[in-house]
Amino acid sequence: MDTGYEASLLRVAEAYALQAATHGGKSLARVATIVVNRGSFFERLRDGGGCSARNLDRLADWFRDAANWPDAIPADAAEALASIGRPVVEQAA
Repeated sequence: MDTGYEASLLRVAEAYALQAATHGGKSLARVATIVVNRGSFFERLRDGGGCSARNLDRLADWFRDAANWPDAIPADAAEALASIGRPVVEQAA
């Protein structure tokens, strides 16, 4: 898989982790366990490991849903999601 996708996914994950640290929320290891059944996923990705298209899709779909975030999805995370073809899901009013 192209490292651009992995870099974008890491940008989203880092934005989530920052929000979880300040507003409460799941750790990235917990998110990875829930979504792809591998708690070490983001550590491995940071260390240069790859990501299958299936796992990219699963994680991007989880992160693009604002209900999964402790607070609103930040603009940099939304931009990174859009760059991998997974724009943020608009919430019904």
